[in-house]
Amino acid sequence: MSEPALTPALIRAALTTVKYPGFSRDIVSFGLVKNIAVSPEGAVTVDLLVESKNADVPRYIYENVMGVVKELPGVKKLDVNIEHHAPEQKKKPTGVNDDPADWKSSVPGVKHVIAVASGKGGVGNRARQAEASCNTGLMVGISTPEEKMALVRVAQQCSRLGRIVHQVLVMVQNVQEIAGEVLPEDVEAFKPIYLLAEVELRDAVLSILRGDEQLAYGVLRQDEELDSLYAAEMKRIFTKASSAMFYDFQVGTGLLFILRAIERIGDHAKQLAVPSFYRLTGAGSAAPAEKSRAL
Repeated sequence: MSEPALTPALIRAALTTVKYPGFSRDIVSFGLVKNIAVSPEGAVTVDLLVESKNADVPRYIYENVMGVVKELPGVKKLDVNIEHHAPEQKKKPTGVNDDPADWKSSVPGVKHVIAVASGKGGVGNRARQAEASCNTGLMVGISTPEEKMALVRVAQQCSRLGRIVHQVLVMVQNVQEIAGEVLPEDVEAFKPIYLLAEVELRDAVLSILRGDEQLAYGVLRQDEELDSLYAAEMKRIFTKASSAMFYDFQVGTGLLFILRAIERIGDHAKQLAVPSFYRLTGAGSAAPAEKSRAL
């Protein structure tokens, strides 16, 4: 099979293997890749925009982009340009009144809003309710952070499930488009990654339903294994003669999208499980012995 044409789309697909430091997402999904140019002579230029206070971040990204792109067939020359600057500091809005005596509620029908905080972990709900009942003729409402956080967690979980459904649809669409046009060994190579993502998603949902620390922490470990399998398979795809990149461009890109969708399902499953684990282990401060038991 002949080598695929070197195109910006092919390079962009390869760059999805470069993760942003400290995150599970890649530099493409973060929007860091601003331009990719390819000349007929095989000269490639990649322009990136990085906003970070850490000077090591652009250096890490540069080294990994160079390592990935220069291995692509047909690359004769490679230039990686990174525009790096620190995030802009948000300025305090003009006209802000810092005097609590002048603060007014922005909620229609509410005259005053009183915030009560306690560093010891409780603010005395019963005492506040008793005090509120003494305010004859006034309607008093009490809202606790725990209630709001529970709603926020549910909203986040629904959002993650929606993203997982989207990735499943991407995977199914690409499977339908390239069905019957790929080698059996390339299909078999995806099965361990898919099965691990399936188990990871199942355990993530069960960890939420059961409040199970063991399952939640196990999902984190499963995702590390899935990321390792994903990276190994992407390397195989770009180096082996029987791999996806040596099909025609549409079929090869379809295989890449399927593999990427599986990896993203694993990432979203991990994010589903992380709040359960951190909530159950004291905001992530569990001792090593506790984490060992979670295994």
